[in-house]
Amino acid sequence: MNRYLLWLIIVAAAVILIPLIAAVIRDLDYKRQISGKRKVRTLKEGEQVKAESGAPNMDMEILAAEAKMKSAQNVMGPGGLGG
Repeated sequence: MNRYLLWLIIVAAAVILIPLIAAVIRDLDYKRQISGKRKVRTLKEGEQVKAESGAPNMDMEILAAEAKMKSAQNVMGPGGLGG
């Protein structure tokens, strides 16, 4: 039983400490870039930034069209317009 408790403590510590260590490293790197000690990273030509959903950034017109289509689907779907 002590072995299971030890593994539980190790896993819990890893779940807590790994994101904290990563945040500290990102913060230090950011401060170094701002102070000029490290070159500021930029996007390479032709490279696309991923949005939070994982899809590449799209034109605003495409996003607006998708939002309009999704909202229409919600109205036409089950329970829409009093159905």
